[in-house]
Amino acid sequence: LIDGNWHVVMVTWRSRRGDWKIYVDGEIRASGTGMAARHTIREGGVWILGQEQDSVGYDFEVFQAYGGDLASFNVWNYVLSSEERNRASSCSFQGNVVDWHSSTLKLRGDVKRSSYD
Repeated sequence: LIDGNWHVVMVTWRSRRGDWKIYVDGEIRASGTGMAARHTIREGGVWILGQEQDSVGYDFEVFQAYGGDLASFNVWNYVLSSEERNRASSCSFQGNVVDWHSSTLKLRGDVKRSSYD
């Protein structure tokens, strides 16, 4: 994915059996089952983007930080249909759990917010 172009990356996961898929530019690139089967993601947590963290509450390491651009991060509480994935790819379908456009984002470190046309 490091080619200087924007890409749409989507990840789906179903709790019941732990089924997951990774889509890149609309194509399935990886999939599997059994990942955190029967687990749920509880309310009140924090989404951390662009930084690896070994355990909750510990410091972040600069050398483990993402370097690049990130846009339109959204989260839904269900697996999107093919039509919904297409709408989300064009940035016209916002998440019902995390909505990039209306969420209050807290930026840390050398992160800069900018607008793209």
